[in-house]
Parts: sequence; C-alpha cells; structure tokens
Amino acid sequence: MVTHFVGYQNDVTAREEAALHEAQLRGQLSSTLERVTDGFVIFDRNLNDVRLNTAAARIAGLRPAELLGRNLLGTFPDLQDSDAVQAIVRARDTGTSQRAISEMFGRWADITAYPGEDGVSVVFLRDVTERQQTQERLRSSEETFNTIFQACPVAIIISRASDQQYIVANPAFVRQSGYSLEDVTGRRPQDLNIWANPHEFEYVAQMLQEHGAVHDHEVQFRLKSGMVADAAISVVPVMLQGERCMVSLVRDITSEKLARQQLEASEAQYRTLAAELQRTLDLSLDLITTIGPRGHFVTMSAASRQILGYAPEELIGRSFRDFVHPDAIRPSPCRKAPPSSVAPVPPSFATGTTTGTARWCGWNGRR
Repeated sequence: MVTHFVGYQNDVTAREEAALHEAQLRGQLSSTLERVTDGFVIFDRNLNDVRLNTAAARIAGLRPAELLGRNLLGTFPDLQDSDAVQAIVRARDTGTSQRAISEMFGRWADITAYPGEDGVSVVFLRDVTERQQTQERLRSSEETFNTIFQACPVAIIISRASDQQYIVANPAFVRQSGYSLEDVTGRRPQDLNIWANPHEFEYVAQMLQEHGAVHDHEVQFRLKSGMVADAAISVVPVMLQGERCMVSLVRDITSEKLARQQLEASEAQYRTLAAELQRTLDLSLDLITTIGPRGHFVTMSAASRQILGYAPEELIGRSFRDFVHPDAIRPSPCRKAPPSSVAPVPPSFATGTTTGTARWCGWNGRR
C-alpha cells in the first residue's frame, strides 16, 4: 500500500520566459522579412531552400510554399551555370561574402550571398531589371552616338562645360583642322588660339548662355597650319557620364563660301553685260525685242517709244498678241522653222499704238 508521495518542484519561469522571448523574436524577424522588398533566402549546404520570404518567391514567379524545402538546382536546373549560383557556391566554399548581378527567371537580380554556419548560405536578392534595362539602353545609346561620332563627315569636338577643356574629337576634326587628339585633349580654345577672332568666341559663349544652343553661326577658325578657314558652328549641351559637356559641330564652308562669292561675281558680271547690251540695242532705231516661249516680251529696246508709243517697261511681261491688230493675226511660219533659222514672224503686220491707230511693221525673228 502506498502511503506517501514525494514530489519535486523546479522553478522554470526563466526558461519559459526565454522560450517565449525567442518565439517573439522569431515572429518579429519573420514579420520584418516579409515586409522587406528585397528577396531573402537561406540555403543549406546542398542548396536546399530552408527559408525564404514572399519577395524572393515573387522574383521566381512562385509562392513560398512551392519553393520551401526544395533543391535550388532541382527546381531550376537552368541556373546551374548562372552567376547567381556561382556566387552562392563561392560564399559557401570560401567563407566570404560574394556579389553578382545575374539574369534569372527572365529578370535581372542583384545578389549578395553571405556564408553561414555548417555551409548554410544567406542570400539577399534585389530585382534590378528596370535599372539594368536603363543601363542597357544607355549603353546602346552611347554605342550609337560613338558610331555616328566616328563616322560623321562634319568635324565634332567635345569640351567640358566646367573648364572648357576639350576631351575628345572625331576623325573629321583631326583631318580638317590638322590637330591630333593629343594636341587638343585637355586644352582649351584659348590655349590653341583656334578662334581667328577671340570676340567671336565670346559672342558664341554669350549666345549659348542666353539661348541654350547655337545653330549654324558663321565664324573663322585658325587651322594648325596657320591658315584661316570659314566655318559654320553649332553648339549643343549634353550630359556625358554624368558631366555637362558641350558638343561643337564645325562645318567647313570655305569652298562653299568661295563658290558663292564666285557665283555672285558671275551674276554681277552677267548683269553688267546685259545692261551694256541693252544700252547698245537702245541706240538702234529698230524695235528689238526678245519673246519668251509663251509669247511674252522678255526684253524690249527703247525704240518701242517711237514706234509704238509704249515705254519698254510697259511691254515687258505682256503678250505680243495684245498689240497685233485683229485683222493681221494669222499662223506664223516661224513656229515651224527649225532652231537657229531665220523666218518672218510674219513679214509685216499691223500693231496697235498708244493712240489706238494701227502701224504696219516688218518683223524678222530668230529662235
């Protein structure tokens, strides 16, 4: 028969409080990891998924329950040779943190892997797809700019806005100016004395400050040989690698300007010759005129005043038919005549005068 019970009591308050505190910390940690926008994953030594948050599963396009406890390479065999997996493996094997930017799941991720105890790896993932795409667009834009820069037949030179020092020039600038890249890199326009008129440089700088850009402004540049060349310059501001720069496009118009001057001189000479010829024709008592293909007077000698009573300027531009008497209008043999032949137009016909009377005239025409 049992007559007594012996009992022992231990105070486990501290242990229970510690367990409760640990549970609270775990809960806070889990809650915090779920709220962060970066992905968080813990892998064991064999790359089995021990823990992850919703953000990490979202990057993979799955739910956390679909990944927890599964092997990374068993689930995603295509990641075997990716930079992401290589970074995780290096962190596990070397005991040092590793970082990589890797394409995975159709997106780009910035991955940092930290080594843990017993080969455990703690991995943080950040979706940087938009940033990577922006950088790719920027890289593509820079490549396009560089291609155009090198191939452009117009001279281009780029300077920093902060100190006006040239940083690069294209082959067309080197070819046209005679300066090498070494000659201009790190130098300012004043150092090279490249502007034939320093006041023009100040004026262009003022225009740039007031309007933000300069377009097709005619200036003169001094080449390395010492010769002065006419040019049309355009200057636009750009941002290159985060620094404000000025792109100057210099189009050599020396030949163009010379050709224009020659053309203007030729036209002036033609006008002088035409005026002298007209003065010579005006000395004739006969009416001498040029008729265009549509029958309009193009030139007219001064004899029109005596013969018809009209000043030359009153007749030029008008049709000769306006001055032929209706009874005298008939087809002209001149229309069927071959070029450079002489034919009557017609031999004689009546023309009107300012007084309304008719006067008979004999005409000879040449095409």
